[in-house]
Amino acid sequence: MEYLQLFSISGILSTFIGGRYEVAIVQPRKISKSLNLALISALVMILSTIFLIIIYLFFEQNILKLTNFGNRLLLYSPLIALFIGLFNILNMLNTKLENYKSIAIAKIIKSITQNFLPIILSFFSLSPINLLISYFCGFIATYFTLMKKKFLQRQYLNDISLKNLFSVSKEYKNFPLLSAPASLVDTVSQQLPFIFIYYIAGEAVNGFYFLASRIISIPVTLIGISFGQVFYKEVTLRLNNKTPLMPLLINSIKKLLIISIPFFLLIFFLSPHAFPILFGQEWGEAGKIAQYLGCIFVIKFVVSTTSHILSIKEYLFRGSSWKYIYFLTSIFLYYFSYLYQVEFYKFLTLLVIHEYLLYSYYFYLIFISVKENDNN
Repeated sequence: MEYLQLFSISGILSTFIGGRYEVAIVQPRKISKSLNLALISALVMILSTIFLIIIYLFFEQNILKLTNFGNRLLLYSPLIALFIGLFNILNMLNTKLENYKSIAIAKIIKSITQNFLPIILSFFSLSPINLLISYFCGFIATYFTLMKKKFLQRQYLNDISLKNLFSVSKEYKNFPLLSAPASLVDTVSQQLPFIFIYYIAGEAVNGFYFLASRIISIPVTLIGISFGQVFYKEVTLRLNNKTPLMPLLINSIKKLLIISIPFFLLIFFLSPHAFPILFGQEWGEAGKIAQYLGCIFVIKFVVSTTSHILSIKEYLFRGSSWKYIYFLTSIFLYYFSYLYQVEFYKFLTLLVIHEYLLYSYYFYLIFISVKENDNN
C-alpha cells in the first residue's frame, strides 16, 4: 500500500518539478532552442529534487506523521519524480525530431523492465526494494534508447550558453508561472473521486469505481497519449510554418470519435455482463459504474487529446484557468453530494453532467484559440 502512495506522490511531484519547461520543448522552430529548454528543465528538476530532499530531512517526522508513512520510503519520491521528469524531457525531444519508433520501443522496454525485473530480483532476496530497483532500471534503459547522437552535434551545442538559457527561460516563463501550478491542481483533481467516493458511498463502492475507471483509462493510456503527442507536434509545425490549425483540429476530432464511440458502445452494453465474467460475480457493480464512466470517456478522450493546443505559450492562461475552474466545481460537486447524502448513482449522473459541461467549455476554449490563431 505504501508503494502505491509513494508512486502517487511521485507522479504528482513530477507534474511541476521541472517547471513544465519540458512541455515547451516541441514548440521552438530551432532544435538548438529545444535543447536549451531541455537543459533548463533538467537543471530545474535536479535543483528541485535536492531542495525537496533537504526539506524532507529537516521535517522528516512531521512529514511521515502527515502522510502516514511508517518508514523513510517517502524520501525516494523526489528521486522517482526526477527519473520521470528526465524521461519526459527525452520523450519530448524525440517527439520534436519525430522519432516515434524510438519512443514506442522505449515505453516497451520500460514496461518489461519494471514488471519482470522484480521477479528476477526476488531470487536474490532483495524483495523489500525490488520494486524501486526495477522502477529506476526501467527508466535508465529508456534513457539509452531515447538519447540520440543528434542532440550532441556541435552545431546545436554551440548555441547552448548561459545567455541563451536565460533568454529561453524568460521567453517561456509562463510555463513555471502558469502551467506548473495548474498542472498540479489538475493532477489533484484526477485523484478527487478516489478520495470523496469513499466518504460518499463507502470503501466497497470506491473499489468498484477504482476498477471501472482503470478499465476505462486503457484507451487513453494506449492510444490517447501517443495520438496527443503526434497531434501536439503537428500543431507546433503548423504554427511555425504559419499554416491554419482548424483543418487539423477537425480531422483529429473525427479520428478520435471513430476510436471512442465504438469503445463507449462496447462498455455501455457489455460491461454489466462482462465484468462478472472477467473479475468475478462480486465485481458486477463495477460493470454498472463503467457504463457511467463510458459516457464521460467520449468527451474526455476527444477534448483532452486535442487540449495540447492550450499548451502553446500564447494560450497557456486559458488552459490553466480551466484547470482551476474544473478543480473548484469538482470540489463543490463532491462536497454537495457528501453533505446532502446523495444516492451514489444519482451522484454518478451529476458527475456525467458536470464532466460534459466542463469539457464542453474546455473544447470551446480550444476552438476559439484555433480560430484566433488562424485569423491572425
